[in-house]
Amino acid sequence: MKTKRTPLIVGLTGRMGAGKSTVARYMARHWQIPVYYADDRAKKLMNENEALKAAIREYFGPGAYRDGRLDKAYLAERVFADPAQLARLEALVHPYVHRDFWQWYAQQNSAPYVLVENAILGKSGMLPFCDAVVVVDAPEKILIDRIKRRNGWSETHIRQRLSQQPPYSFEDVKTFYINNSKDFKDLPDVLKDIHQSLLNLV
Repeated sequence: MKTKRTPLIVGLTGRMGAGKSTVARYMARHWQIPVYYADDRAKKLMNENEALKAAIREYFGPGAYRDGRLDKAYLAERVFADPAQLARLEALVHPYVHRDFWQWYAQQNSAPYVLVENAILGKSGMLPFCDAVVVVDAPEKILIDRIKRRNGWSETHIRQRLSQQPPYSFEDVKTFYINNSKDFKDLPDVLKDIHQSLLNLV
């Protein structure tokens, strides 16, 4: 358990296609839990923060942006096939996301806890600040089928992306695991129990 603060910080993580966003939306809707969507915020910062944009251009070349907007296809082609390039991009982006998160967190005064939705919670450097973690996962075959239907990507590309997001296990923080093999048919009961357990930590 980390040092007590209000609200508590709860990491929400899991591999692509597991259903993190579904969990986040449910908890926000039913219990008004604030959610910081780290991936969405990172994309916004990569498009709007001039210092970060300059750092990305300097390392990945001017082609990283087209008409002032991040060229996601250009960048994905370089980083997802090369772990070293991906690590470099993350090293550039994460400090900006951290600062953005703490600015957002300072405004969340009324909730008992906040959720930080982050697929790479451990790699992002946010884990040490979490008082608890909720992990959403499912067997890889199910994840691949879901992502194929949702994104239309090839299985090779999906496996390449999933290889950057190994199954998660956290030993030093209170952790709740959700197995989303059945498309959340039992989600209300599962999340009600987790929500109550998180309230008990406050």
